[in-house]
Amino acid sequence: MVVSSRFIICPAPHTPIPAAEAYGEEIYNLTGVYVPVRNCIEKFDSHRNFIGSEGQRKISVARSFIVHRDVKGKAVIVIDDCIVRGDTSKELCSEIRGVGADEVHFRLLDRPIIGPCYYGVYIPYQNGLIANDVSNNNPRALDIRELERRIASGIGADSVLFQTFEGLQMGLHHPIENYCLGCINLEYPTACGQKRFKEMVKSS
Repeated sequence: MVVSSRFIICPAPHTPIPAAEAYGEEIYNLTGVYVPVRNCIEKFDSHRNFIGSEGQRKISVARSFIVHRDVKGKAVIVIDDCIVRGDTSKELCSEIRGVGADEVHFRLLDRPIIGPCYYGVYIPYQNGLIANDVSNNNPRALDIRELERRIASGIGADSVLFQTFEGLQMGLHHPIENYCLGCINLEYPTACGQKRFKEMVKSS
């Protein structure tokens, strides 16, 4: 991706705004090209929920976004927290293109989500996670660039880039071993989590 004055940065509402600003600064520092940050994406509902039913998710996602016409004729860099199932990102990409954007690129603050979460976020299974769906349920067998390419194709984006593991470490305020990374490395910090994951793998 060669950055030019055609590009704008749009944080997906609402948490990635500081990251979008930092990304714009980094582009300027590296290339000398100023890429403006525009709040071009709004949500009907500011609460982002992980809905269990696939039908409920599709209905909720389809009603999620308002995209402003600032994106028309632009190459849009969407800054988002993560991509889990891909439904929301696919719909957002479609909405942005529907308003007239020439390109859509996703930049994520997290690593690929490849495992369930047993500690509060509703991600009970590996099935349905886009990183698994595009890799025959073996995302760690793929080079990260190939995984990004497949996910980009799956959501209809021109490109997808995930945070590096080193970048994730830099962004944390405490040693990384103090955090649960089960959903990105399948290493769960409690005996209960480890047991549930083993039972899920055995039954799948």
